[in-house]
Amino acid sequence: MRLSQILLNLLDNAVKFTDEGHVEIACKMVNGSDSKKHYISFAVKDTGIGVAEEKQHDIYERFTQANPDTQRLYGGTGLGLNITKGIVDMFGGKLTLESVPGKGSSFHFILPFNKFENTEPVTKSVIDVTNNFPDVSSNQIRVLLAEDNMVNAMLAKRVLQNAGYTVDHVMNGALALQQLQEEQYDVVLMDIQMPVMNGILATQNIRQLPGAIANIPIVAMTAHSLYGEMQNCYKAGMTGYVSKPFKPENLFLAINEAIKAHQENKESIFSFPE
Repeated sequence: MRLSQILLNLLDNAVKFTDEGHVEIACKMVNGSDSKKHYISFAVKDTGIGVAEEKQHDIYERFTQANPDTQRLYGGTGLGLNITKGIVDMFGGKLTLESVPGKGSSFHFILPFNKFENTEPVTKSVIDVTNNFPDVSSNQIRVLLAEDNMVNAMLAKRVLQNAGYTVDHVMNGALALQQLQEEQYDVVLMDIQMPVMNGILATQNIRQLPGAIANIPIVAMTAHSLYGEMQNCYKAGMTGYVSKPFKPENLFLAINEAIKAHQENKESIFSFPE
């Protein structure tokens, strides 16, 4: 799933910035330092607008544009490359770029993979998603996912559904606000940077809704890991926080802790001192 996320993000950018010519994806086995692992080299090449050499390092930064016209003409690279680089780093690789303005770009990385030697049937492993929250199982939890990046949404949805959660997906905060008034959910996973209505504004609006829905647990999902950004999330009324690229166990834990805190708050409303 992570490899799919890396390649789809790179392909999305390649297609976006290539008006003429072609986009090519290639992979091959290469030598590596660990004899117990296979090493595979991946490359995504295009014949698009390219990136000037002095700007190539900056494009991995959040929302940085290599050219002032990029945002106007193409919508920018957003968080895609920043998240992609983070995933490649997490798995022990390094994302590199070769590019010539006007002629195209080539993103390249090498990842190690465990050799498959077991001839016995593979059994599906089960992740304990009820850790620290024994009263609620994942298949009882209905999640609303608000995420505008389709690749990130696909990954999060697949991870959650494989663990037994029920998931509905919307593309922005305005749609999340509307969906919450039409359907019942246990928790919201809210991206921060979205078109139409961002996650902060959507959360503030949700907290103003009438009835119990105003108190629904909302977990922020964002590549912003700065303390100030976390404080903005909590100030807006969010219940929890998980950074991208997320690890499944961290996502499950954030969801369960948010729901647990919500249930404890509900119980305290009906508790009276002796």
